[in-house]
Amino acid sequence: MRSRLLDEVAVLASERYQERYIVHGTKEQYVLPEEVLEAALGSAQNATQKPSTASLSASEVDAVREFTQAVEACSIDFQDLTSSNQQLIREDERWAAARTSARRLLTALNFDLEEWEQQEGLK
Repeated sequence: MRSRLLDEVAVLASERYQERYIVHGTKEQYVLPEEVLEAALGSAQNATQKPSTASLSASEVDAVREFTQAVEACSIDFQDLTSSNQQLIREDERWAAARTSARRLLTALNFDLEEWEQQEGLK
């Protein structure tokens, strides 16, 4: 469960990933921004409900809860969103806040985002 949490949150934290698969996605390889947000949030919520299966310490559970609250507070309604994916990823303050919260969580979990991006072929 920890691995899934880290991967899902890394996708939300990585501007490089979002540029490649959301802004410049192809018919064969693309990701929807709402799926990125929902996946990271869902994994975080699961991890706080079952912290022992996610192998999280008490302080890490607190960090995950903080992340969950911060992302929920961003309140991005994708049904009413009028901006393009490019505008969302590059300019939307709510998306930027969610991405920043994801980066903070990864730092709290001692996860190296740059190394992950390199492994994903994003550098």
